[in-house]
Amino acid sequence: MKVFAIFGTRPEAIKMCPLVLELKKHKEIDCKVCLTGQHKEMLRQVMDAFAVTEDYNLNIMREQQSLTTITVDILEKLEPVLKNEKPNLVLVHGDTTTSFAAALAAFYQQIPVGHVEAGLRTGNIYSPFPEEMNRLMTSKLATYHFAPTENNRCNLERENITKNIFVTGNTVHAIHMQEASLMAGAQAHTSVSEMITSIFPTSVVDAMAQGNLLQIVVFSIFFALAIV
Repeated sequence: MKVFAIFGTRPEAIKMCPLVLELKKHKEIDCKVCLTGQHKEMLRQVMDAFAVTEDYNLNIMREQQSLTTITVDILEKLEPVLKNEKPNLVLVHGDTTTSFAAALAAFYQQIPVGHVEAGLRTGNIYSPFPEEMNRLMTSKLATYHFAPTENNRCNLERENITKNIFVTGNTVHAIHMQEASLMAGAQAHTSVSEMITSIFPTSVVDAMAQGNLLQIVVFSIFFALAIV
């Protein structure tokens, strides 16, 4: 089974790289990574820290990019990649414009979408903007919903999304990024553990070290693929 993990920003990479590494441990799954390039230098720092190498990079970042150009560029550049690779499942994360556009591109190719960190809601489509609408539209496009909490599951069910919801926990639950810590200290980090320790609270580092949540997410993906 082929799983395509698509992301393009630093926050997505921090949360998706551990999942990619976990998926790659399973010979039953051919996990490939596609970066959109919504972020560039910041994203590269995280990829290097986790020693994750992308299979594709759409390199969409440009001067004066807008939400419109990001969306259009991802749709145009991702289409031939998905047509060529024909994955069984596309994984997107959270509420970025990359996530929404990648989910839409997968939908256009009739490829099932798995939404990691599904079900977060504020109830106001303009706050946060554009993230809240990205969440809503990605949920409508997704086939499988990996929700961090039961509350997130309830949010989805209130929107009549009742099938294929997996309550998995969050790979970096209760995240609290220190302002510009990754950028300011990137050159001083010599390992993934040092980078993670510098930008996450101790409780989060401990949870990630246990690996339990990642295993739950991976198990859910296995189950989803079994019913594709």
